[in-house]
Amino acid sequence: MLPCREMLFGKIVRIGDFGMFQTAVSSEYSETEEKLHPSFIRNPEIAFRPGTDLKEMPATLKYEKVK
Repeated sequence: MLPCREMLFGKIVRIGDFGMFQTAVSSEYSETEEKLHPSFIRNPEIAFRPGTDLKEMPATLKYEKVK
């Protein structure tokens, strides 16, 4: 199955050491499951969590002045 299709089913897609992608949503509050309605769901997005190397990379950057 294609990675994007996996995310449609709520699965996390790992791309080696690069990081992970998953879908994320928020919703309005519902007191009971019976009162929950799909229209309550809002702000669907794709969340990315970088792998260790990518997460730590900014701390290793070195800067130099360009002449």
